[in-house]
Amino acid sequence: MLNSDSAAMHVLLNAELVTTSGRFPVTLREICARTALVSGHALPEGEARVVLERGPLRAFGHLTWSDGEHAEVRFEDELEDEALMHALRFVTPAHKIPVRCYRPGFHADLTPYERHVLNQMRERGELAVPGGDPC
Repeated sequence: MLNSDSAAMHVLLNAELVTTSGRFPVTLREICARTALVSGHALPEGEARVVLERGPLRAFGHLTWSDGEHAEVRFEDELEDEALMHALRFVTPAHKIPVRCYRPGFHADLTPYERHVLNQMRERGELAVPGGDPC
């Protein structure tokens, strides 16, 4: 298992704790194959049976402790590596934000020296000029 013998992974991810008394939105703060540390508001106290849900992950377990704002969930079965890593994906492919990488064009008059440097770069193939000559 991924975390059987190692420390928990520190994360900040949205999740839900589901109990017989309702659903509690939580922030998943630490997780390993056996336990998870969550925080939220008005969390169940005692050793309530819970299901931790995040995306496709449904992990059955119980609270080992809770102070109403923080709680530790101990899973009935160790989480499989694949299920754990899938639940920890920060951005799914459908929600990736496109990154537009570009270099802005020249908006001011170039000095003779700047024109000379640009021409040298273009001649060496270091400068691609789509649509024309910048000089």
